[in-house]
Amino acid sequence: MLSIIFSSYQPKRLNDLKENLAATVGIEYEVIVIENKGEIGLCEAYNQGAGKAKFPYLCFLHEDTIFKTLNWAESLVKHFEADLQVGLIGTAGTIYKSLSPGGWGHLDNETDRINIVQHFKDDRQPEHHNNLKYEFENVVCVDGVFLFTRKKIWEENKFDQNTFKHFHCYDLDFSLSIGRAYKVQVTNAVLLEHFSPGGMDHNWIAETIKLSTKWCNLLPKGSISKSKKIELEWKQKNWTILKMITFKLPFSQIVGLYFGYGFFKFFSVKNAWQNFKLIIKYKLSFK
Repeated sequence: MLSIIFSSYQPKRLNDLKENLAATVGIEYEVIVIENKGEIGLCEAYNQGAGKAKFPYLCFLHEDTIFKTLNWAESLVKHFEADLQVGLIGTAGTIYKSLSPGGWGHLDNETDRINIVQHFKDDRQPEHHNNLKYEFENVVCVDGVFLFTRKKIWEENKFDQNTFKHFHCYDLDFSLSIGRAYKVQVTNAVLLEHFSPGGMDHNWIAETIKLSTKWCNLLPKGSISKSKKIELEWKQKNWTILKMITFKLPFSQIVGLYFGYGFFKFFSVKNAWQNFKLIIKYKLSFK
């Protein structure tokens, strides 16, 4: 009934997860492993795995996870079959995706929807984040740590391996594609423990810019107030500009992002001036 797909490069993690799956899935399933130490991006790896799947439901999953919920897959399949408009379920996501390049999260309890036990790189203890009020809540994007869908829906919305060739934005692009015709949701019916906080590099910058460019006619997506949109658009733009400065990307590219992606639509004197000062300081550092 369920095909669980991994892009794997950590055999120990994968074996631990396989043992966990045997104890928690609750329905007939298969595991499809695409061994991938960085030779191909996640979009291509997941498309390869889904193409091999023999069951009608698919779960794309990071291997550095374990499930804390018993019979989790059974409850998700029942939900899909009770509501044919559901297209994709995750355990973390957002009700607003900005036009400004950036990730899905805003560190904002008003827009982020999360149910996950998250580990950190430092000595902090793992934290269970759960701000969901209902078992299933509609969002516009979900995080790629856990993606549950029908094979039929994947066939209609395959991962865009021609555009996204690394390990970033595959999840947001998949969510936006599916969300054109189906509901995208997060759930607290499944509790996942995630052992890695993930990371960003210069490829993340390039991929998130590609995402905003590809979906510029759809974004921003989500029903929130105009003032909240302005706040979040500049929050994402500021975050991305800071990352571009950290990675020492070309000055012209930073200026292009600053003046693009809704600069005038979401104009704010305070935020525009704050980011302008950052960019000028970066430019002067070359002298």
